[in-house]
Amino acid sequence: MHHWFRVYNTLVDDPKVQQLSSALFKALINLWCLASQNGGALPAVNVVAYKLRMTPRKAADIIARLVTAGLLDDSGGVVMPHNWNGRQFQSDCSTERVRRFRANRRAAQATIVAAVPEIAEGAAAPDAAAPRGAASPLEAELRDEVARAFVQANAASVPDTGRVRLWLSQGYEADIILAVVSEIVARKPNLSSLNYFDAPIREAHASRAPKRLALGPPSRLGIEEAVRLFATTRHWSRWAGPAPGLAGCRASTELLARFGLAPDGAPFAPSADLSPDPSTLKESLQP
Repeated sequence: MHHWFRVYNTLVDDPKVQQLSSALFKALINLWCLASQNGGALPAVNVVAYKLRMTPRKAADIIARLVTAGLLDDSGGVVMPHNWNGRQFQSDCSTERVRRFRANRRAAQATIVAAVPEIAEGAAAPDAAAPRGAASPLEAELRDEVARAFVQANAASVPDTGRVRLWLSQGYEADIILAVVSEIVARKPNLSSLNYFDAPIREAHASRAPKRLALGPPSRLGIEEAVRLFATTRHWSRWAGPAPGLAGCRASTELLARFGLAPDGAPFAPSADLSPDPSTLKESLQP
């Protein structure tokens, strides 16, 4: 029996959907179909991977991106299209639907794995998208590199780099993002918001041969640049070795102090007189 679900014509004006890459848009439609087949919730990641003919790792990554974009909701490990109940007008409530889904999920996954044994090796892949607040390693590294571009351009300040998560959720590639940001920041170092880069990044991805800039320096990051970046963004680059306060840190006490940092990396006021009061010292030495 064939079933249908509602897709509204206002979708053409939804920026969250229309700013997705072609691959993510296609995946979103397919995931809506799977949700419709499973009472409004997505099946296990291994099942999604089998249905969409991809690896479990790739399926988990797509789900995570769409959760970050606000197009899927993760409720205690059950992933559903955003506002599915409100748009599909099902007579039963979401609580009952989720209860049915959880009751059948293990059986469904076991059936797929039994039918296609080769996907069992992906069973360790996450069964739900990453928490909304958690930054993926790629996001953390790209935010680091974007901030570094501003520091290298001698910008007066580094804007909030949180928009990096939106760009990645829209399917944009990290090396193209970094190339666009680095090129523009070199000319306009004092931009106060990353919103400025939305259009250039979109245009770069639309071109046939966009410029790319690989993440991470080819050699170890200079320690002075790392300390300056840390003092500006409070993020210690993994390319600079151990962070201040850890054994093996290459940043000297004098270098940290020059950027207003204590030996453990905590900020302090460089102008403050940190020497002990002579009278207090004298009293403490008396028996």
